[in-house]
Amino acid sequence: MRIVWRLLIEEPEITLPWMAHNRRIAIGWGEIGNIQQLSTFDAIADAIRERNANHPNHAGKPEANVQHGAHSLHDFCYAVRPSHLIIVSDGSRRRGVWEVKGRYEYMDPAAAPLNYQHQRRAHRTEMDPDELWLQAGRRLADGQINYRTLGRCANEVE
Repeated sequence: MRIVWRLLIEEPEITLPWMAHNRRIAIGWGEIGNIQQLSTFDAIADAIRERNANHPNHAGKPEANVQHGAHSLHDFCYAVRPSHLIIVSDGSRRRGVWEVKGRYEYMDPAAAPLNYQHQRRAHRTEMDPDELWLQAGRRLADGQINYRTLGRCANEVE
């Protein structure tokens, strides 16, 4: 059985070709730094709070933004594993399925589009993302919130 995740991306016209070409999946909040150096959920949340307080594009973001980001980044670094499947969505439709192939890496901003410095090696599969979403339960697992950038799906798949 394989775990399935749903990843929301911004600007798919930039992000999807970059992911396919570079054989990577990536997630934002790059300004907070390497998650492995932060290590705990609370440290990740504190780093996002600090970023929100000091960044003109993020000032005034609600605490929910901090929680969604911290859960997404913590899971991306510590819960996602090679062989897991990631349904990539732009928020309105599912755009593809990637199979995770590598460990978490924090990349230099020059090696990341749109502040997506948190990365993993992955390759795009031929799987239909809508069919995989159905097999994975058509929803996120209990306790996951739809607004979260990265969420674990309800069901594992074969």
